[in-house]
Amino acid sequence: MLYHWARLIELVYSCERTIELLEQDDITDTNVRAKVEPKAGRGIGAVEAPRGTLIHDYTTDENGLIVKANMIVGTTHNIAPMNMSVKQAATTLIKDGVYDEGLLNKVEMAVRAYDP
Repeated sequence: MLYHWARLIELVYSCERTIELLEQDDITDTNVRAKVEPKAGRGIGAVEAPRGTLIHDYTTDENGLIVKANMIVGTTHNIAPMNMSVKQAATTLIKDGVYDEGLLNKVEMAVRAYDP
């Protein structure tokens, strides 16, 4: 559960920071985009999102067209702890192989904690 507290703290900070940014006068400046000349290259970026870290890796040709892309989404990082949580929920809740839809919904909650 500490993981979820960390997410909550991060979310509160993000909201507070958003308010700070929106109160800046230059937020409406029209000069917000850099001019880009198409060329061959590679760009890699990572950003934190509600479901986990997103990693993007793009390679372009001389015309600036994407020729290779690799995206690693939050679920990739979360799959191991998600599986452990499902196993723990299932073994705790399901007794003698007896289950119903309501019980399966509780097990599914373990998945939704990571991947809403």
